[in-house]
Amino acid sequence: MTGFIADLAQSARRLASAPGFVIATVLSIGLGIGVNTAVFTTANELLLKPMAVPRSGELVRIFRGAHSPLNGRQLREVQSARSFSEVFGETASGATLVIGSAEPERVRVSLASDNFFTGMEIVPVAGRLFSSGNGSEGPEVVLAFEFWQRRFGGDPAVVGRSVQLNGRSFTVTGVVPAGQSSAQVGWWSDLVVPIRDSRALIGVPGDSLQGSLYVTARLAKDASAAQADAELAVIASRIQQGPPAVRNFSLRTRPARGITEEVRTPATIATLFLASIAALVLIMAATNVGNLMLARNAARRRELGVRAALGATKLRLTRLLLAEATVLALLSVAAAWFLSRWAVALIPRVIPPDAEVRLAFSQDWRVFTFTGIAGALALVLFGLVPARIATRRDLSADIKEGGATGHGVDGARARRRFLMVQVALCALLLAVGSLFVRSLERASAVDVGFEPEGIVTAYMDLSGRQLSDEALSRYFDRLLSDVRQISDIQSASYSRIPELMGSNSATTVLTDAAQDTLNGRSAFFNSVGADYHRNLRIPLVSGRDFTTMDQAIGPLVLIVNETFAAREWPGQNPLGRRVSFSGAGGPWHEVVGVSRNVKYHTLGEGPKAFFTVPVAQSPSSDLFLEARLTPTARARDVMAAIVQLSRTLDPLLPPPRTQLLTELQSVSLLPAKAGAALLGGIGGLAFVLAVVGVGGVASYSVAQRRREIGVRTALGAPPMQLLRNILGDLGKTVAISAVIGLLLALAVGRLIVSQLYGLSFADPLTFIAVPGLLFLLAIAAAWIPAHRALSIAPAEAMRADD
Repeated sequence: MTGFIADLAQSARRLASAPGFVIATVLSIGLGIGVNTAVFTTANELLLKPMAVPRSGELVRIFRGAHSPLNGRQLREVQSARSFSEVFGETASGATLVIGSAEPERVRVSLASDNFFTGMEIVPVAGRLFSSGNGSEGPEVVLAFEFWQRRFGGDPAVVGRSVQLNGRSFTVTGVVPAGQSSAQVGWWSDLVVPIRDSRALIGVPGDSLQGSLYVTARLAKDASAAQADAELAVIASRIQQGPPAVRNFSLRTRPARGITEEVRTPATIATLFLASIAALVLIMAATNVGNLMLARNAARRRELGVRAALGATKLRLTRLLLAEATVLALLSVAAAWFLSRWAVALIPRVIPPDAEVRLAFSQDWRVFTFTGIAGALALVLFGLVPARIATRRDLSADIKEGGATGHGVDGARARRRFLMVQVALCALLLAVGSLFVRSLERASAVDVGFEPEGIVTAYMDLSGRQLSDEALSRYFDRLLSDVRQISDIQSASYSRIPELMGSNSATTVLTDAAQDTLNGRSAFFNSVGADYHRNLRIPLVSGRDFTTMDQAIGPLVLIVNETFAAREWPGQNPLGRRVSFSGAGGPWHEVVGVSRNVKYHTLGEGPKAFFTVPVAQSPSSDLFLEARLTPTARARDVMAAIVQLSRTLDPLLPPPRTQLLTELQSVSLLPAKAGAALLGGIGGLAFVLAVVGVGGVASYSVAQRRREIGVRTALGAPPMQLLRNILGDLGKTVAISAVIGLLLALAVGRLIVSQLYGLSFADPLTFIAVPGLLFLLAIAAAWIPAHRALSIAPAEAMRADD
């Protein structure tokens, strides 16, 4: 070990005299490892990292089938399990907060079990957390650390004060530590209220919370997850048989690590895909540096020959060369660590500030270990392989030949193989990156089926007012009537979920064509206002749009899209047909219109069965007002007018959140934007590495043939013939490698076709431009050193040692 440390010190001194080589190597390998570390940091946060609470290994999440939420009764059943020492649930809500005489503001609130914080063994930053009583002290609220800092400046005197939530007084009892207001990764809230106070907050008792409670439990002492699963199976059977009957109900545990089960599968697929791409970048960087190391070792063959003649064994020489590679690997790992920390710090900035998810990526021992392993693997590829090749031949021959023979066939073959790997991976990464970039360019040209441009939205949330359905309808009708009087507005309507927001609602429907069956089929739906289709300019194939006459006391109606009509009544007129959402017993809704298919959730989706119902017949406390502007209107002025109208109608409401519909829908393009930025950047990095790799191989190959070029020139060989000969060898290698890479890209394209908008996975432009670009790269890389070699006098070229 002492000898190897001495070799490391000697290698460091030697490398200090070659700063250009060191910088190129550290940047190449550092970027390769850094990309991999950033991807693994993301995977660690989303999938692997346990909760940052004491004894986190004892915590498990309880899932209902493939989904997380339970209702109040199911939570109580699970709390009776002896396999757990603590069982606690939480659900997200919203509320209107008023502090003193300040203006009302909208805040995010979590409703959590009384034992929520004790179950996680969380110690408050200030005050105390939930009391263990029955709520006789009055409604309580705990502040999230971030909200406490932002809204109260971290003042501990806020504990004991009263704040107004949804018109009711709540006492602030304490402050929860930073990042610990939820047991679910990515969830965030401003305030936490005990479930026992849910009636005061949202007008619903805790026992009536339906299917929205995310449940976490702490295993009892000496209890295993297998024992807990067995007990949960008995509880699930009891729930399934009890009133009301729940079909195919099951319960299971999973370690409390990363995100919830519903989004775990797509997150796993995405991270595996990114990890594969990142691994290819590292392999490409390592082969690039491997070629540089081969060339560097070739320049030292006379020195190695002298050492061998003086008695150094091949193992000793390999260790000497490997020490130099190790120094480079250590520098590269350090660079990668800092690069990855900078990269992951940018990820949360991509998430909109008002998004329902917030992620704070941090690097722990898992990330550090992964970075070390990635560095070791890169070291094997760019250090050990060239070192073994350099010491494989008879080194004493290099002394006799003055070092003119190079590394012979082995070295040349290794450089060609390294080059082929580089070019193939470059073609693959360039093609995939190009597909995502071109897909993003095409996204704006995708026909979504309606006209989102020129529409202002205002999100209205009246849940904090705890109004009756009739009062909600009166408020929304009055606001819509007032908004329609604004001169800069052509038309206006409501929508429960605006199209292309990425959200969706689905239900099981039964039509009059299948009344004799018990099982309906699923369809997506939305609750909308009068003139909704006309306002968004969604064409109606037949029938009519909703009107103000479609009220709760009138006939129940709905409008279906073309896919829904074709699926349920093929070849028939759907107008007048009936649909039930509650089984054969009804109530039944009459089809009054058929609309064109549009893009409802994402730009890449295919046709799906969809229907809309009047919001008056499906009341909601939160809606999006959608107003179409006149061509000369100023969106900012209209938004301000809508906010003023809302505050005039109800001063206790927080101001509505206003945006253009196109801005609101930008969330549907987040995957495409992220993919284009990440994969486009990786493709560009791959091309830069390919430029370095191809240029290095071309320069070295020409240098090795300088004597041959001098002889051929002296014998009268035309320069262009020699140039074609030099370019042909490199061009053939690049062409074969590019074809291999493009074949791999076709296979990858099939996997990502659902993320491509208006573009085939075998996009002709991409698969013509990429090999063309690589061919030009090969010509340019070989032309410069070849032209320089041909310009040297034959006598001087024949005297060259290298």
